[in-house]
Amino acid sequence: MLNPESSVALSSAICCHRTGDIMLTPVVVPDLGSAGHELRISAWFVDPGDAVEQGDRLFEVQISGITCDVAAECDGRLARIERDLDALVAPGDVVAWIEQ
Repeated sequence: MLNPESSVALSSAICCHRTGDIMLTPVVVPDLGSAGHELRISAWFVDPGDAVEQGDRLFEVQISGITCDVAAECDGRLARIERDLDALVAPGDVVAWIEQ
């Protein structure tokens, strides 16, 4: 379980959690100008344990029949996926964690 007291703000949208020597960075659904619309995770391109680099495609969201890839914001290893394929999500939702 993550300890909120170990959070370090990086920006208004991203927060890291440090657990011992491991830093976890949340993967957040971006604001795609989709206010009032449901976003659905339509594909995951990586699995937990996979190495990722900044800019790598992590997952795809679909809104009104249009798809958009979401890329990694940092290098690391995908530690955990929080939201499964076909899950409905909103901007700001944490859908996965990257271990740095």
